[in-house]
Amino acid sequence: MFLLCLVTGNAVAQDGFGSVASEAELQQRLNEASDAVQTLSSQFSQEKYIALLDEKIRSEGMFFYKKSDRICLEYRSPASHSVVINRQQMKIVSDGKTNIYDVGKNRMMAQTNLLLTACMTGNFGKLSKDYQLTFQESDTQYRIRIQPLTSHPSSVKKMDILLDKQDLSVQELKMTEPSDDYTLYTFTGKQKNVQIADSKFKIQ
Repeated sequence: MFLLCLVTGNAVAQDGFGSVASEAELQQRLNEASDAVQTLSSQFSQEKYIALLDEKIRSEGMFFYKKSDRICLEYRSPASHSVVINRQQMKIVSDGKTNIYDVGKNRMMAQTNLLLTACMTGNFGKLSKDYQLTFQESDTQYRIRIQPLTSHPSSVKKMDILLDKQDLSVQELKMTEPSDDYTLYTFTGKQKNVQIADSKFKIQ
């Protein structure tokens, strides 16, 4: 499944993460977990750090996923807005205005969509050889780092995903930009294979 460059460290880092005991076993578990999830919902908090201003902006909401490649982020605090990804289309609703984008026509948007979907589903097989993956583990978590290998302009410098070791669900997702600005998502109250209406992912 993985057409990627897999890299692991040999020593345990100061943060408690070291090389995984078995990459092959982890890959198999990720494949099985991805196949088993048809839908997913959870609460999330978002922390947006702007390096230039040394400022953190926090917000909260609900996250929804439905196979295949349908994602909805409903922001509920401090303001109400939403981001919907339905395969190759993205819809952003904010301040009463709706904007729809063709993800396939924007390289950076397509890259972000690909990475976000892979991270939330655990299906990294869609990533090409243009990405390097590093797998590490602590006593309770797996950490996966994704870094673009190409020299083309990228909206993402790296992505770090923390997975619960027991069920491989995403606990944290940190997306760092070339400017060192970052967006950190923390997911709680996850529910798998629950009923989610298709209207959540409606673009038009």
